[in-house]
Amino acid sequence: MEEMVRLLKMRHDTRVSVFASAPAGWLKPYAVERAVEDEVPVFRIGIQDRPGWPDEAWDEAAAEAFREVLRALRPDVVHFHAVQGLGAALLMACHAEGIPFVVTPHDAWWLCERQFLVTSEGKYCGQRQINLNVCATCVTSVGTTVLRNMRLRRALEAADLLVAPSRHWQHFYQANGFAPDRMCINENGISLPSNPKPNRGPARLRFGFVGGAEPVKGFPIIKKTFEALERDDWELIIINNGLAIGLDKFAGVKWDVKGTVRIVPPFNEETRDAFYNSIDVLLFPSQWPESFGLTVREALARNRWVIATDQGGAAEVIVHGVNGTLIPLGDDISPFRMAIEDLLDRKPDLEGWVNPLTDRIRDFAEQARELRGILASVAAGRAISQARAEKVDAV
Repeated sequence: MEEMVRLLKMRHDTRVSVFASAPAGWLKPYAVERAVEDEVPVFRIGIQDRPGWPDEAWDEAAAEAFREVLRALRPDVVHFHAVQGLGAALLMACHAEGIPFVVTPHDAWWLCERQFLVTSEGKYCGQRQINLNVCATCVTSVGTTVLRNMRLRRALEAADLLVAPSRHWQHFYQANGFAPDRMCINENGISLPSNPKPNRGPARLRFGFVGGAEPVKGFPIIKKTFEALERDDWELIIINNGLAIGLDKFAGVKWDVKGTVRIVPPFNEETRDAFYNSIDVLLFPSQWPESFGLTVREALARNRWVIATDQGGAAEVIVHGVNGTLIPLGDDISPFRMAIEDLLDRKPDLEGWVNPLTDRIRDFAEQARELRGILASVAAGRAISQARAEKVDAV
C-alpha cells in the first residue's frame, strides 16, 4: 500500500489521502489526528487496544470518526486494505455516504476468525469453502462467529469491486460466494533488482528463510528438516524479522545440525539485493495457501531457486523443475528433505543459473498504473449510475 501511495501521488491527475489506526496509547480512543507525510495527508485514529471480536472486526465508533473524514475529503473512491482493529463498519460508512469503494482481501480475515485458515495449533484447516460446522471446532463461540461473518460478508458485498492480489485469492473468494463480475486481479508488484546476478552455486549451498518463527510460515518444518540432514555441505541463513520491532523471535532456539545456521537482522530497501545475493535457494514452506508470496517473487527476480509449498499465490510464479521446486503442504518433512537433498546433490546445476520466467514478475510501477485504472473505472462507473438514477428521478 505504501508503494501504491508513493507512486499514485506522483501523478498529476491523482490525489491520495491515508486513513489508518494509531498505535495504542498514541491518541485518545476515536480521536483523529491529521498529519502530512511525504506530501500525503494522513489521518490517524486512536482505537481501543482490545483485540478480538467484536472490537477488532466491527467498531461503530471508529466508523463514525471515519465518516467525518469522508465528509471532509469527499473522495472519488476509497480503497480498503487490512482493516483489522479499525473494523469493517468503515466500509458501511462509505456506503452510507454514497462513496464508491473497493477492497483488497490480503488474507482470509473476512471469512475466517483466525485470519489465515489455521487452527489454534497453527495447522491449515484445509477449507476452500468456509463451513461453519468446521469452524465450530476452532472458535470460542459459534454464535459470535456467525454474527461476525454475517456482518463482514454484508460489508464486503457492498463493495463496488474486490481486488485480489492473485488468481488463487480471486478463486478463493469466488468459491465462497462472491460474484465473479464484482472481482478483478491487481497482482502485487515488487522491488526489482537493479543488477540481477546469476546464481553462484557454491560448494556449500546457501539456503535462505525470511518467514519468521511462526508455525504458519513453516519454521518448525524447516528446523526438523535441517536437523534430519546427514550432511554438512550447506548453510541456512534466517532473517530475524522481529528485530525490526524489538523482538527476537529466535531467542533460545537450539539447533542440532551438521551444517551451519546463521540468524541475521532484517534487510531494507538498500540491503535487499545483498541478502538475496548471499543465498542460492529461498525456502518458502508456508503452511497455508498465502494470497501472494512477496519473497518468492523477490528471489526469482534475482535468479534464486525457490522451494515452496504448492498452494496459494506464491506457487503461481513457479514451474516445478524450471525455476523452483513445489512440495505438498503438511507436516511430513520427507518431500521437503528430498527437495533440499536433490539440490545439494546437483549444486553444479545452479552455477550461473538464470530464471527463464522473470517476465512473470512485475514491479510496483506496473501495479500502480493498473490500480489507478481500476480505481478510476469504479469512480466513473458509480458516477454514471448516479447520473442515470437522478435522470430517472427527474422524469
